[in-house]
Amino acid sequence: MGSEVEHKIPVIDLSEEKDLKPGSDSCVLACKKVRYAMEEYGCFEIVCDKFPPELRNSIFGAAKDLFDLPKETKMKKITDRPSALGYVAEHPKHPRYETLGINNGVFDSIKESSFHILQFFKYRTPQSDESDLSLGLSAHKDSAHITIIHQHHVGGLRIKTKDGQWIFDVKHSSSSFVVLAGYVLMAWCNDRIFACEHQVSIRDQNETRYSVGLITYTKGILNVPEELVDDKHPLRYKPIDSFGFKIFRLSEEGSKSACL
Repeated sequence: MGSEVEHKIPVIDLSEEKDLKPGSDSCVLACKKVRYAMEEYGCFEIVCDKFPPELRNSIFGAAKDLFDLPKETKMKKITDRPSALGYVAEHPKHPRYETLGINNGVFDSIKESSFHILQFFKYRTPQSDESDLSLGLSAHKDSAHITIIHQHHVGGLRIKTKDGQWIFDVKHSSSSFVVLAGYVLMAWCNDRIFACEHQVSIRDQNETRYSVGLITYTKGILNVPEELVDDKHPLRYKPIDSFGFKIFRLSEEGSKSACL
């Protein structure tokens, strides 16, 4: 792991923007900031003060209620999609981590080419007899197109920069969201954006950590747009089946792949 440095991920404060209509000066400037952040960091933080604390508290209250349900209830099959989009219980590799995904069909109307999963994450406090007291979720890159994460008041998110350094405990607030690029977005843009490697540490944690994520997956086969292929950026990817890739990563063969 790289040494600890004073890197910070880019912050885009939408609270300061009055007009984000397509084509407006504010929208063009925001797009430039997003492009820079995704090309240089694979992630960025959005700040929006229009997220009321009452809504935030109710979301995380509901998350706690969901995880408090009996395990047999959480294990019930709710989707034919890969297991990571339903309930994933604690297991030896990640003994303090649980996740529960909800497939909300309402989001499907936003874009025919994509669908969205609202996913809750829980990291319980370490026990004294556990060997590694700091690891909540090991370093990884998401299979999805984009993940938007909102942490509760317990932090722990770490992000790896392009030069191999780790940003320890990414700062967050009650009105901030962290946007992470995944493998599929990296492939679609022909490596102009890189997938953001991240992990969760629960060192010095004395209470359960909750977070919530909106995860975007694409449907069908994706091709690299012709506009993103040139002499400096030769074609690097064959057409990719976004969900087939997700299933492959969950397989035994995928888990052993040196490319992932």
